[in-house]
Amino acid sequence: MALDFMAIISLGTYPAVGITAAERAYSAASYGLLTSIASVSFVNVLTGSVLFLGSVINASVAGIFSIKAILWEGDETSGRDIASNDSLLIVDSNGMRITGKQAKGTGDGLELFLEYPIIVNGITVSIIDGGVLYIYV
Repeated sequence: MALDFMAIISLGTYPAVGITAAERAYSAASYGLLTSIASVSFVNVLTGSVLFLGSVINASVAGIFSIKAILWEGDETSGRDIASNDSLLIVDSNGMRITGKQAKGTGDGLELFLEYPIIVNGITVSIIDGGVLYIYV
């Protein structure tokens, strides 16, 4: 589902900047993206919060989320640095890829800030070889 949502953005059919969360949901539903979800709560779109998933493989959270940003970085205090060839893979509850990265060098994490939030059903960290993960919802 997350990939289909991004496809709309890349095709230029996503609504204009400045619309409400409800209008975005209506637009996504009109393209058939939300038909598999019985009810969508947009509470986290309005309030916002951070999911700290740390460095645990298969860490997961259930529910519908609106992802605004993803940050994968080294954490010197816990000894969880990102080394060359460390990998990160985040999927939804259906196993569809949300995002992922393989570090090209030491400290090469991920800073992903989305202009339009991605609506996903569940978040699971499939692979995290180093560093810590923050997902802003």
